[in-house]
Amino acid sequence: MKRSILLLSGGLCKRTTYTGGNRHNQRCILAWGCSTLLAHRARSHYTFHAHIPTLRQKQGHLNQYKTNLTKEQIQQLLGQYRHTLDNPDHTLVTAKHCKRRYAITRDDLKQLHSPGQVQAKENPYGSDNRDLEQYWLKDVVKLAKDIHGVEALIERYRRYLESGQAEEETYRKVYGWSEIRKQMEIAVEQRAGTQQQQQQQNARSWRRIASLRGSVGKQPLGLNSVKQSFITNLGIFSTKLGVWFVTGSAAMFADCMHSCADVLNATYRYYGIHKAEGTPDAYHPYGHERKRFVFADRSACGVLVIGGLLPFLHGCHELNTPRELLLPGATIAVFCVSALLESLQVKKAYCEIQSLAKEKDVSVPEYLKSGSEIMSVSTFTEACVGMVCSMIGIVGVVAAWTTGAVFWDSLSGILIAGGVSAASAFLLHKNEAQLVGCCLPIDVVVRVTNRMIAEEVVTSVHDIKTEVYGVTAVRYKAEVIFNAEAITRRYLNLHSVPSTESQKLTEEVESLFRDAESPIQAQERVEDFMMRNNAIFLANLCTELNRLEKLVKDELRKAGYTGVHVDLEPW
Repeated sequence: MKRSILLLSGGLCKRTTYTGGNRHNQRCILAWGCSTLLAHRARSHYTFHAHIPTLRQKQGHLNQYKTNLTKEQIQQLLGQYRHTLDNPDHTLVTAKHCKRRYAITRDDLKQLHSPGQVQAKENPYGSDNRDLEQYWLKDVVKLAKDIHGVEALIERYRRYLESGQAEEETYRKVYGWSEIRKQMEIAVEQRAGTQQQQQQQNARSWRRIASLRGSVGKQPLGLNSVKQSFITNLGIFSTKLGVWFVTGSAAMFADCMHSCADVLNATYRYYGIHKAEGTPDAYHPYGHERKRFVFADRSACGVLVIGGLLPFLHGCHELNTPRELLLPGATIAVFCVSALLESLQVKKAYCEIQSLAKEKDVSVPEYLKSGSEIMSVSTFTEACVGMVCSMIGIVGVVAAWTTGAVFWDSLSGILIAGGVSAASAFLLHKNEAQLVGCCLPIDVVVRVTNRMIAEEVVTSVHDIKTEVYGVTAVRYKAEVIFNAEAITRRYLNLHSVPSTESQKLTEEVESLFRDAESPIQAQERVEDFMMRNNAIFLANLCTELNRLEKLVKDELRKAGYTGVHVDLEPW
C-alpha cells in the first residue's frame, strides 16, 4: 500500500492507492475526519474540492458491482458536460443532483427560491416523506458558473468521474444498496482473515416502500387459529398416544398420527407467520408475504406423510394381523373428546375466515376456495377433517366391538388416513395457485379501472395486469392514454376564454416579439418559451400520474388490500 500526502486547492487532502492484482483505486478525501469518514458516509458533505470516497474494492470481490470508466468514456462524458454548461436544457433537477454535478449546496439554492424557479414534486421513496424540491437546470447552471466558473466545474467533474462516484451513484439508487454494500464489506474482511463479531441488526434500508407495510401493529392474520390448533392438538395427541399404547387400535393410531402432524404443523406455521411479517429488506424489497404459502405448502406435505401415508400403511398391515380390541369404551370416549376439542378449532378458524370473507365481499365457501389467507384455511380444513376422522373412528370401534371383527377397526384407520390425505391434497392445490400468483378478482379490477377512467385527464386505459402476491399485497399495472389538453388546462387554470389566465398567457406570448431586438432573438425566445412550457407539462404529467396511482391505491385498500404496488405507464 502506497500513501502520499498532497496539498490540493481547497484543503489538505490525502491520496491513497490500494493495490490488489492489476487494479488500482485512487481517492481524494479531506484529511480532517479521514479515520471516521467511511463510518459516517451518509453524513458526508460535498465541498468544491472534496469527494465522498467510493466503495473500496478489496481482492476483486466487489468488482462485479462496480466497473471503472475508460479514458474514452470519461472524455465523452466531459464533452456532454461542457455542452450542458454552454446550453442547458429546460429540465428540472433535484438538490442532490445540483450538489453532485455542479457543487451547489442547499444554502446556494436559496438564491433560486423566487416564484417559478422551484417546483415541488411528490417524494418517490414513500408517502410519509416531504415533497422534493426541483430546480430548473438553466438556473442551476447559471448559478454554478457564477460561483465556481466553467473551467473549475469541468475540472471538478473530471475528478468526480475518475473517482468512480458517478458509477456508484447508480448503485445508490438501488433499493437497499447501503445494506448490500455493508454485507459485502463484512464478507471481504472475513475472507481476508479479519474475524469480527457482528451484532445482528434489523434490516434497515435508506429507502422504504411505505405502501407495503399496511398492517403495522395489528395481529398477524391466522395467528389466533394457529395458537388454538397447537394447544388443542397437543392435548389430544398426548391422550391418543397413551390410549393407542394400551389398546393397539388401528383407528386410534391413525387419528393419533393426524394429531401429531397437526402439532408439528402448528409450530411450523407459527414460525412461518412471523417470518412472513418481516419488513422489506435489500434482497426482498416487496416484503416476505409469500413465505406464508411456502410454510403452508411444506406443512401440508408433512400432514400427507405423517397423518396420511403412515396410518394407511399401518392400517393395511393390521388388516391381516389377528389381535384383540382392548378397552373399546375408553377408545370411544377419547374420540368423542377429540371431536369436541376439534370443534373449538373449527369455530376459531371459521371466525377468522368469516371476517376475511366479509372484507373481500365474498361468501365463506368462496373464500375457502380462492381466498389468499392460507393459514386460517389450513387450520379450518384440518380441524374439520379431525372431527370427521373422530366420527369414523367411533363408528369403526363400535362396529368392531359389537361384531367382534377387528377388521372394522383397521378399515376405519385406513379411511381416516384417506381423509387426511384428501385434505392435504386440497391444501397443496390451493398453495400451488397462491405460490404461482393469481390476478385480482375481476370485479375489483373493473371497479378500480372505471374509477380511473372517470378522471378528466384520462382518455383510456389499456393492458391491465394484476397479481396478488400475498395475503393483502397486490400489484396493479396499466398503460394510460392521457388527455394532454385537460392536463394543460389544469396546470394553467385555463378553463374559459376570455379569462384572467388567458389574458396573462396572451400578454406573455406577445412580449416574446414586442421586446425582441431582432428576428433571431424573437425565434430564440419562442424556442425558450416552448421548451420551458413542455418541461412544465412533463412535470405536471408526472404529477397527474402520481395522483392516479394514489387513487388506485386508495380504491384497492378499500377492497381490503393493505400492501399495494401500482405501476401506471403513459402510452
